[in-house]
Amino acid sequence: MNETSQMPSYRRFAPSAALSGIVDVIWIQECGPAPGSAPTTVVPTGRVELIFHYGDPYVQHSSGESALMAMCHVVGQQKKPIVLNATGSTGIAIVRFTPWGAYALFGDALASINNQLVDLELLWERRVLRRLLEQLSEANGQPARARIADAFVASRLTEARLDSLSIASINSMNDGWGRGRVNDIAKQFDLGRRQFTRRFTRNVGASPKQMSRVLRAQKAIMCIRLGEHVQDIIARCGYADQSHFVHEVADHCNRPPSELARLSASDAHRFFNSTSLAEFCGTTYL
Repeated sequence: MNETSQMPSYRRFAPSAALSGIVDVIWIQECGPAPGSAPTTVVPTGRVELIFHYGDPYVQHSSGESALMAMCHVVGQQKKPIVLNATGSTGIAIVRFTPWGAYALFGDALASINNQLVDLELLWERRVLRRLLEQLSEANGQPARARIADAFVASRLTEARLDSLSIASINSMNDGWGRGRVNDIAKQFDLGRRQFTRRFTRNVGASPKQMSRVLRAQKAIMCIRLGEHVQDIIARCGYADQSHFVHEVADHCNRPPSELARLSASDAHRFFNSTSLAEFCGTTYL
């Protein structure tokens, strides 16, 4: 990595026209050596992401065990949070797809990576990925790195068509704060629940129920961090009662709502979880 700093740097870049509607944003995240850094929690967002580490690797913590993460991997749609931390200097290009966009890259294989982090060397040529990391490392500045990641993804698209039903149904879920029942959403499109679920899961990589649950939890977290009253959040997000609210939020981010309200915002949280980014489903780091 050409640029090294002890202070974390996060920059957000819009995708090129070739990726419009497919990729939501490209992030470049850089930081100097951070030995012994506290683990970071990445909560489900309803998005698939490509992660390219051109700095030092990260470690993932799961079920009491820790393991190095692949330098290039895809994060499928997630139900549970991911806990990780740096081993040294950070240099990461993150390509975040729109909730419906990853099908353009992965096609029918998308649903098979649900709730998984998959090493891209299992899917694509190792030499191509190694060359990509070299280009990212040697690039002159973050805008150049974003352009390299953008061009790489654009060159590998396999499906230009975006599923209009998936787009409309996710927007409907988001507008309803994840409260709508799957049967009711399916009826909006004159489809039975089974047919709707099959088509949605194929094109989004998660079931309608999983997506609704993620969106609702995202809205709840945003309201918690804004200081709204618990009962107001329960009503707005459509939780059955306080027990339901506490269970789902804790399941979503490994922390009860009461702890989220007291949690000090990290540098990453302040960048990624701005109000504008959280309007759809942008809460990412805790």
